[in-house]
Amino acid sequence: MHPYQDFRIRLELLALLGTRMYSDTLFGHLCWQVALREGDQGVAEFLEPFRRGEPPFILSEAFPAGLLPRPLLPRPPAKLDRPEDYAAFKRWQKAPFLLWQDFLRLCQDPAATVNPLPDPWRTAKIPHAAIDRRVDTTGGDEFAGRFYVTEVSYLERSYPTDDCRADRRQYVDLYCRTIPDRLQQLVDLLEAIGKTGFGRDKSLGLGRFRIEQIQPWPHFQALASSGANACVTLSTLVPAAGDPTDGQWQLRVKHGFLGEQASANPFKRPIVQLEPGAVFRLATPAVPPFLGRIVPGVAPGMPQAVQCGLALTVPCRWSDS
Repeated sequence: MHPYQDFRIRLELLALLGTRMYSDTLFGHLCWQVALREGDQGVAEFLEPFRRGEPPFILSEAFPAGLLPRPLLPRPPAKLDRPEDYAAFKRWQKAPFLLWQDFLRLCQDPAATVNPLPDPWRTAKIPHAAIDRRVDTTGGDEFAGRFYVTEVSYLERSYPTDDCRADRRQYVDLYCRTIPDRLQQLVDLLEAIGKTGFGRDKSLGLGRFRIEQIQPWPHFQALASSGANACVTLSTLVPAAGDPTDGQWQLRVKHGFLGEQASANPFKRPIVQLEPGAVFRLATPAVPPFLGRIVPGVAPGMPQAVQCGLALTVPCRWSDS
């Protein structure tokens, strides 16, 4: 296995998102870019190392710039002597993010005092009037009134850090663990996605972005020398047979769709996934560079389609006290 190196890729969102940038959805967009350039054989060659468990890169979810998911590490029981203590405890339980510096501190010391942050993602509903294509208007009495809404996502605010200023522009951070000589291929594919758009309704201009910055990110692998006995995930995870099972996590069920009008049946089978921030205790001090697997057979209308359940891992400490 080739040595991995970590990078942080900062993206500037140039439009609203019709689909959130989950790691498995990002991976699917990469596959479609390869298919458009190299055809079916190119996609098969691209996927082959991922299928055999030797991925040339692993992507995180795209997080609001400067933030990382709060690891679901067990913490000492909270003292709830006053009503405001209970309110603070509930805020802690619901807050999904930490500044990346606090994330590193919590991975080193599960009892560290950190300030969890509320979710800056917001959704808005955009109303539409259906068009009768026979007359290119909303039609007469027979057709009128067929309204529908679509949801889009955007960042309500940015959190200022020493490397991310708060302004009106919208940034997200994508973390990548990659074989160094495959980084440029990944960047080229991301740039192509950013120009054409990401996710639902990209044909209407949603999901466009550009790469703002790429920098080496040594902070995660440095945690391996701090007495790590567990790992926290930064990606959507579908566990493999040999993955650890002693941990804490939150589940979501994904009802996905095939992209690019690939089939008359665009629906994927529901998949149970573990959200970023899941924590697993390890039997040995060696922290695996990733967990999870590639899931085959996810779409009846496209038997060759797969779903990426590989998750980037970060070393952390699990304390039972």
